[in-house]
Amino acid sequence: MLGKTILQMIQVQKMNKSNQDRGRRSRQRGLAIERKVRDILSRLMGTATERHPSTGYEQADVSTDYGQCPLCGTPDAVALAVEVKSFQRGTPAWLNKAFVQASRGALQMDKTGVVVASFKDKIVRRYYVMFEVIDPEKETGPEGPVCE
Repeated sequence: MLGKTILQMIQVQKMNKSNQDRGRRSRQRGLAIERKVRDILSRLMGTATERHPSTGYEQADVSTDYGQCPLCGTPDAVALAVEVKSFQRGTPAWLNKAFVQASRGALQMDKTGVVVASFKDKIVRRYYVMFEVIDPEKETGPEGPVCE
């Protein structure tokens, strides 16, 4: 045979089209989530927020002016540069369990619950602090005080 049959070429074209469509839908979904995060932070912090279009340079997806801290509620306490990562699958079991434990501990101790995830990259150990951001217009979150 000299090369691919017509059927093989059509199948390859369909696979490429399918991958392009999936990439386009994924990008659209990501942009919609960035806009949603911008809107939630705007309501939570009571300040101007901005979603930055992708320009090929490294920059935050969303940024805020100084406003109310979403963790502790202190006015004009923090300005954020936010990188949004989204996933189609559910919250990993280990992370969900950690947030449940943090919420229970926070309620018992009358404090704000956060989760710290630690990862080791070769010889460097890194720590990431996470807390759940609740859309004030749509959902209710765990009751309890925030940081002092």
